Amino acid sequence: MKKLSLILAAALMLAMFAACGASSSAAPSSSAAVHVEGTLDELMTKVYEGIPENQMPALMNTELTADNSTYYTGVESTEYAEGLASEAMISAVAHSVVLLRAESEEAAEALKDEVAEKADPRKWVCVEAEQVITDNVGDLVILIMASEDNAPMLHENFLALAQ
Repeated sequence: MKKLSLILAAALMLAMFAACGASSSAAPSSSAAVHVEGTLDELMTKVYEGIPENQMPALMNTELTADNSTYYTGVESTEYAEGLASEAMISAVAHSVVLLRAESEEAAEALKDEVAEKADPRKWVCVEAEQVITDNVGDLVILIMASEDNAPMLHENFLALAQ
């Protein structure tokens, strides 16, 4: 009986090791295939899907340039290929969503970290963003500075762009 138990335990352990090895080798190839198609304007519209209008202030999209990049992201415009910011035109609510297209997925990882470190959630007079999220999908980076009510849904919508 002991021999049978040992053989079954060994077979179970072998099966577990084989399963772990298979999943770890498949992970890099699936993430390398992620690329988000569309213009930044189109993608920004998708990021806002499902957010009730009464929770969003009057928004305006602004193309990022050498003159305004540091204000919106904390980084120079030379760090990415293109960028678009969406902010409230007039509001006492701190709200900003920025999409950046990096030169590559590897560059997006570094850009995400740099934006997370340098973006200023207190850039507005008298208000501060309740939540700050930076993330990337493929070569696309997002910076969300918004209320605790809206930031998670904006982030979920961003992650859904990869599908």
